[in-house]
Amino acid sequence: MPDYEPITLLQSEIEEITGLVQPTAQARWFKLNYGITTPFRGDGKISVPRKLYYQKAGIKPGERRKPQLRLSSSA
Repeated sequence: MPDYEPITLLQSEIEEITGLVQPTAQARWFKLNYGITTPFRGDGKISVPRKLYYQKAGIKPGERRKPQLRLSSSA
């Protein structure tokens, strides 16, 4: 990742955040989880403003969250 933070989330970040690859599924995920309506770019991928995502996710600018280990209980 570059030394600066781009205005929009990178596609690799969107995939990592959502765990999804298809743009329509990613858009639906952002709407359901953060209330963010994502526009579609000319190439069919979504565009998520970084500042808006940080605000909704409670991330301070410049703060990088380390990946969290998610444990699921097996029933």
